[in-house]
Amino acid sequence: MKILLFAILLLASCATSTQKTTEPQIITEALETEWEKAVRKSSDDLYRLGLIQYKILTKGAEYCRNHDHVAPFIGAKFWSKHSFKKEWHGAALSKFGLGDEPQIEYVYPSSPADTSGLKAKDIVIHINGLPVQDAPNIVKMIKEVGIAEPIKFTIRRADEQHEVSVMPVMACKSRVNLLSTDSSINTYSDGDTIQISKGMLNFLESDEEIALIISHELAHNARQYKKKNKIYGYLGGAAGMILGLTADVALAIFRGGVGSSVNDAFGSAGMEAGYALASRISDKQLKQADYDSLHLMVMAGYEIAEVSTFWQRIREVNNQENKNGFLISYPFSQERALSLEVIQKEVNEKKRNSSSLVP
Repeated sequence: MKILLFAILLLASCATSTQKTTEPQIITEALETEWEKAVRKSSDDLYRLGLIQYKILTKGAEYCRNHDHVAPFIGAKFWSKHSFKKEWHGAALSKFGLGDEPQIEYVYPSSPADTSGLKAKDIVIHINGLPVQDAPNIVKMIKEVGIAEPIKFTIRRADEQHEVSVMPVMACKSRVNLLSTDSSINTYSDGDTIQISKGMLNFLESDEEIALIISHELAHNARQYKKKNKIYGYLGGAAGMILGLTADVALAIFRGGVGSSVNDAFGSAGMEAGYALASRISDKQLKQADYDSLHLMVMAGYEIAEVSTFWQRIREVNNQENKNGFLISYPFSQERALSLEVIQKEVNEKKRNSSSLVP
């Protein structure tokens, strides 16, 4: 017994000694400079997305309320050193003055945060008397406040403490994020957020095209297509699995008679195929998202004349380098192009007649 225990301890010590240790990355001055440039560029991109997002989410509030997809919105973005990986915390402090406490990165002009007096670089200490832990915690605390209730910020600015009361506005609940390391041309919506890849942002040529992407993905979120299609996918997967297993049993009987072992190859394949077919965006859902998105764009003050041109342009991007996943998710056909023309005429007619644009 003692010999066995000794052997176990010996093996454990050997295993521990042979484990590879990850060397901490050495952050040189040159790396810090490159990192700073990348962060500033990403911040500028997010600010541009945020301005367009702010218009669409606030002007489309009634539409989103009809779909139970609203939340308080104040028009400010927060960050701290914890917004970055640990090895960059020193650079976050030296280059941007970011420590443990969250501070305001920027505010959108004419937003509730702006008109109430909040400013970039304000350090947030408390919200409604409660201590703030980190930047994501602020977003969560704001969402938990009622839309008609003021939010009291306790901030520190230039070593002085201030109380600022902000009355949020009702806006669509979705928030836009930038996937700064994703070079593919793609977007993702999960019911609450809209993720836009860096590749897609580089591909977009105007604010109108950015507004189109945000509005289109917002329609998918507001109508809960992702959630509904996931349920359809599970049901489709179950149906496919049953059909596949039936084929597996039949094949087993054919090969070896009753009592032969069953291979679930067809069952697994059927489940995967059923899920893939049932969970995809349907033509009806895509048409509805097109309809909603053009209304949302005009409600926010954006032009829709070149919408078909954008979809035609993105259809022509089909190479391995750009990995056009967006087109795979939202195929553009001649039928869809004709449908968009009809929707454009309807929206423009409503605008001329000053009719309601809420779809």
